[in-house]
Amino acid sequence: MGYTNEETEDFKEKYKDCDWKLIMMNIEINKLGQEGWEMVSNNGSDQIYFKRPVLS
Repeated sequence: MGYTNEETEDFKEKYKDCDWKLIMMNIEINKLGQEGWEMVSNNGSDQIYFKRPVLS
């Protein structure tokens, strides 16, 4: 059994005719990119590695 919340359920309903998991993943990856994170490796659908410069 998985965990859910109201926002996720609303998102799933809005994108029920599409691959909602892929859309949600892309939104979150774009947010990380805007925060300075860089994707360095994608090892399949369940492992993505990011890095960001350390600011002094």
